[in-house]
Amino acid sequence: TLLEPAGAASLLARGDPFALRFAVGGELPETATVTVRLSGGGLSDDPSAFTCFRDFVSGLEYLKPSRELCEQGFRFELRAYDRRVLLDFREVRETAGAPWGKLAHELGGRGCPSLDEALDEIRRRALTHPFGRVLAAETLRALAAHAGAPPSPRNGTRGANAAGDVAQLDEIEARAREFLDAAAAQSLGHGDAGTLAREVRARIEAALDGARTVGPTDAIAAPARSEPRPWGVLLGFTTLRALGSLTGKDGQGAAALAREWRLDRALQSALEAAGADGAPAWRGTQLTLGLLAHATVFADAARRTLPASSVFAHWLADDGARHLLDVHTHDGVEWFRKESFEEWLSVLASVSPELPAAWLAAIATLANASGWKTAALVAVAAPGKPARKRAAPKKSAAKRKAKA
Repeated sequence: TLLEPAGAASLLARGDPFALRFAVGGELPETATVTVRLSGGGLSDDPSAFTCFRDFVSGLEYLKPSRELCEQGFRFELRAYDRRVLLDFREVRETAGAPWGKLAHELGGRGCPSLDEALDEIRRRALTHPFGRVLAAETLRALAAHAGAPPSPRNGTRGANAAGDVAQLDEIEARAREFLDAAAAQSLGHGDAGTLAREVRARIEAALDGARTVGPTDAIAAPARSEPRPWGVLLGFTTLRALGSLTGKDGQGAAALAREWRLDRALQSALEAAGADGAPAWRGTQLTLGLLAHATVFADAARRTLPASSVFAHWLADDGARHLLDVHTHDGVEWFRKESFEEWLSVLASVSPELPAAWLAAIATLANASGWKTAALVAVAAPGKPARKRAAPKKSAAKRKAKA
């Protein structure tokens, strides 16, 4: 069946909104092919031109080369009583910053929920691909296998000096350098990518060598390093912190940049590829970015030995941290979850080994003394200072007059 709706081409040429509606009845063979052709010169035959439109029935958006639509029209396979409603037509042009042709090739005629989102995902691959290589599943599994190996009888450490370990660290450094160079190529920063990549390597090597002293005798439990997920969090945090240094941003700026470039999605995908289920992978990603956003505050608080009350207040003022700590209200009392807090502090100790263990242990002890209530959390950290109460709303003049 060939349909040539009158006037549609001129509407498209002017950019005016219109919709194409067509349906088939029941007296049909198994399928019917419907071709809709917009005659009248409404579409460009330029190879860089593409036409976007949305199918109202499925909600999916489609992308077709305009030249193809000029020559062949819209072709659909419909079953009995099937229908199509096409709307939101617009024509776009491919440029260096808008690779519509690549998107059309990848879609291969299939629809997607959002063409703009799909195009942005392609743009972000300049960083998501090299970042994903840093966090390759085989890398995270190799680090976990190393951590699960028995310690050396000579010095009690697992060591990172075997040929295989050195090769693994060399690969991490090379891929971190590749990622940071890619960020510099996007004009995101001009720091020393080589030095920062070596710092990423040194941090992972220190973790492999067991440089962190937090253990079972401390108030903070060490993460299960024999599993890939903690290594993904550590490597992701360290690499993103290097990105912040490259771009001249603090931890909060680095976390925002990671979300802008979809690196959070790349990290979650890497954790899932290494064996983590969806929910733990998502939480590991949020922990990474949440701790990254607070990294500058942690370092400053530890350096100045600030009271725990200021640290707790900073956490509880951040919606992201509150979510990670599972802050909730029950019977009019605001609580935070013990297991979530312990995981938060454990990962913090893992990704920031420069923080004094005694300072972190004091925070853990005070949190335990709070009974896991947010108001008590600040109160026990700053004895003698009552918790700040939210001011009661002021009564309006009309209500005061009515009361009088």
